[in-house]
Amino acid sequence: MEDSFALPDNRSERKKITSTKKSSVREIITKAICGSAQKNFLYCCEIEFDQEFIPNQILGTSITAFTIHPVSVKFEHQRPIVIVSGSFDVNVWFSFNNGKDTEVAREVVEFSETLEIDDFDPAAINDMEGRAVLTKTPQYKGAIIQNNNTIKVDIEIGIYAEVISETKIRVQCYKSEYEEDS
Repeated sequence: MEDSFALPDNRSERKKITSTKKSSVREIITKAICGSAQKNFLYCCEIEFDQEFIPNQILGTSITAFTIHPVSVKFEHQRPIVIVSGSFDVNVWFSFNNGKDTEVAREVVEFSETLEIDDFDPAAINDMEGRAVLTKTPQYKGAIIQNNNTIKVDIEIGIYAEVISETKIRVQCYKSEYEEDS
């Protein structure tokens, strides 16, 4: 099929362009997200106290210093698994000595989780790298004083992980021939 059309007058050096539409398919290799997963995790942290600091009441909690370490990717049953690890600090403000004194207790929580990549593209052709971000910052879900001089704190976090690799995509290409007057 041949199409021809005239160019605007301001480009007088090219009077007519003839396009012969010959289609071909090309493979392009590019880095892309080849799979992802998202999951929420619930952690339970127990802070133990000495006899002199037996808590009477929980006055407040905060979660600070959240870090995610570099992630790793491995294969299990021909599917990638992203391993995410990191840590955060749990701070609990409490009263003791029958409410006469207060103190803040701090506990570092280390975590390591695996996320199975469900929507994995098998066209990935090279080594894979992983990336993880928070979808839900660590949130305090509840705290209770237990009988054995401990405070139990429940925390929830959400993590999104993705696998990045080189992959092939196919694109339709058209060739055009240009006629020029000299």
